[in-house]
Amino acid sequence: ISSKKDENVKYTYCGSNEIIAGGKMELNDLENLFDVKIETSSNAVTVGGFLMDELGEIPAAGDKINRGSLLFYVLSSDPNRVKKVYIRLAAAAKRRKNK
Repeated sequence: ISSKKDENVKYTYCGSNEIIAGGKMELNDLENLFDVKIETSSNAVTVGGFLMDELGEIPAAGDKINRGSLLFYVLSSDPNRVKKVYIRLAAAAKRRKNK
């Protein structure tokens, strides 16, 4: 298991195509990490903001959504924000990426 933490990016690898990220992780960083484009109709900048916009409320632990090739599973949140999210790149996307 490896971690990367700096001012803007906070995540921990828990597999080759899966991470546990903080809600403050920027969507641009997530897109670069997994080489994907996240389609959103909002102005969300962070993973937490994206999930709130997609669900229409602050997500609770256990909430999950699939968007494109990514699965988002909320691990923890409080009444005001998303704290931790498990994010996995789908198997089909992994195969395309390796070709």
